[in-house]
Amino acid sequence: MLVLDKSYNVVAKILLEEVLRGPNMPSQCPEVRAVGVSSDMKNIIIGTYASEIYELSTKDAKISATTKFTAPKSVIKGHYTPNKK
Repeated sequence: MLVLDKSYNVVAKILLEEVLRGPNMPSQCPEVRAVGVSSDMKNIIIGTYASEIYELSTKDAKISATTKFTAPKSVIKGHYTPNKK
């Protein structure tokens, strides 16, 4: 996932497959459906196709290419099943 500024310049790149897959945060489908960034540029809310919402936070002044995020916080988990054909 890329975080862009108002001029569409890349501010940060976040590898959700790495962030949302792990023993503490097993996402069923980490594909992004929606993204919101707080006005102070310290928090990102991510909605996934698996009906999950995660919050990424930083203690940096604002999100940049070198930003390190804290462990993702699971805000909500929904119901999800992959389509089987």
